[in-house]
Amino acid sequence: MKVNMSSGRVPNGDFYKDLVDLTLKSDELDPEKQQEDQRQQPKVEDKTNQSPGRLLLESYLNKTMRVVMTDGRSLMGVFWCTDRDANVILGNCMEHMPPREDGSRDEPRPLGLAMIPGRHIVTMHLDQLQHVRPDQVT
Repeated sequence: MKVNMSSGRVPNGDFYKDLVDLTLKSDELDPEKQQEDQRQQPKVEDKTNQSPGRLLLESYLNKTMRVVMTDGRSLMGVFWCTDRDANVILGNCMEHMPPREDGSRDEPRPLGLAMIPGRHIVTMHLDQLQHVRPDQVT
């Protein structure tokens, strides 16, 4: 099929038979198409059948966490997701290096989005100050 680059149009009319009119309202679609669309929509999960561990993990989503890794570094960021291999993704992540022998510390380094392999995670902690009301901070 040859395309005329100056106009961006396809000279052959076969291209237009595959186009879908997105301006149709849902009541204008045929009933078979509506049933097919409903089957493709994701099901809402019933939270009563989920394990306590999964519910706890879901409660940590979008909260600030500190992840300590096997090499001593700690990463602090927003907990976005995990998988069955315990890999963790943190957003707006900052890397904190362990203190040197003389006790001095480096400035935290911004990483942005970070994926931490589960085999390198030692501990994970929620940021406690995020969950404290301002009048409780001393």
